[in-house]
Amino acid sequence: MQRLVALGALSLAASALGVACGDDDGTGGGGGGRAGTGGTAGASGSAGASGSAGASGTAGASGSGGTGGTAGTGGTAGAGGSGTGGTGGSSNGDPDAGDGGPGELTDGGDGGGAPPCTGCIELRMPVTGANENTLFTAILPAAADLSDTVITFRVKLSPIDDQVALLPGANDDGNDDETFTFVNEFIQANEANGFDSATPDAFVDVEFDVGALDPPDEIAVDGGTIPDPADFDKSDVLILHMELSALGAFVGPATITLLIDSITFSNVDPVLRPPFEFTNSAEGWAVNTGSDPNPGSELIHHPE
Repeated sequence: MQRLVALGALSLAASALGVACGDDDGTGGGGGGRAGTGGTAGASGSAGASGSAGASGTAGASGSGGTGGTAGTGGTAGAGGSGTGGTGGSSNGDPDAGDGGPGELTDGGDGGGAPPCTGCIELRMPVTGANENTLFTAILPAAADLSDTVITFRVKLSPIDDQVALLPGANDDGNDDETFTFVNEFIQANEANGFDSATPDAFVDVEFDVGALDPPDEIAVDGGTIPDPADFDKSDVLILHMELSALGAFVGPATITLLIDSITFSNVDPVLRPPFEFTNSAEGWAVNTGSDPNPGSELIHHPE
């Protein structure tokens, strides 16, 4: 696994994260192949002289945020036929294809057919080309001691491309001025890290070894010592991250999609820090709107 640990101070107050999201709907719209909503059926004609049938609803456009089909108009005076419902737009993981073909992850969260997984979250980032990224974040209910912990994200990625990277990361609980110290790990989507384009439907375990990080230095304060607030404190982790990144040679446009089936923690009391299983909700995960996400990025929860 290629590893790159970034360390630095990041002002990331909880109130500025903007992490609210619905359980089943994405927080973003726009590009990236969201399915169009199906048209509403037209109302049936009223009794009396023969009337014309209601017009059929228009299909929602595939691709980026297609609008739903329009309701058919009711027949006039008489036994007019009811209007035909508009056809739902196609779900689409590739804004250029839109046909739900091989390699595309269909999205059941917005009307485009069966969900790509259940009991999971779907992270979507539309990109136009290279050097674009979006940060997804969860604030834990309480800071956790992850001093000896490996965090394992069970994921499925599309597209599998060595110019796509996943960056799992964390922030500690910070200090009085709400400056949090941030670390992450750089994982390219290549065979060395378990991603294989020959098996695009396989889930892959992505590990973030928090325990392997150095503990913070101790500094003298008032006759004693405290952990240096400029260093990441792995015994006091409050915020988790997953960043999607299109690297410098990525060719777009495309929608990078990451399904996360679960997030587990080794060597941690499961009562104090239970795994994320996403059975009934996104469990606090959302687009970090305070970090300038790529336009149209969204997180969709697919319940069990």
